[in-house]
Amino acid sequence: MDKSTREKREYLANRILETCRDKQSLAFYRKVVRLLPETAIHEALSQVKEAEQLGRIRERPGAMFTDLIKRKVNELGIDFGKEYKESKPQPEAIRESHEISTPTEVMMAGRMGRR
Repeated sequence: MDKSTREKREYLANRILETCRDKQSLAFYRKVVRLLPETAIHEALSQVKEAEQLGRIRERPGAMFTDLIKRKVNELGIDFGKEYKESKPQPEAIRESHEISTPTEVMMAGRMGRR
């Protein structure tokens, strides 16, 4: 990997850190930048920023970002490593959601009283 690629990845990881404000997750953000397409990362960041501006983040911005990224990893079929596979819920453990369909709505549900 050349120096400019390394610098670009570090810059993007720091942008995620600025948005999510979770310094303990910097290693995870670096892994995200290494494995996911840049467009997927920007989409997730955009959704987090929008939800935060609207006051709709139930937990922390980093929790919402992580949820969005894990969904994208599954959608793209990316091998995110052993630690992710172990924490992935089994199909029978996934609860059917009623009206909630998008990650942003999932993160907003608690604040709006929908469960």
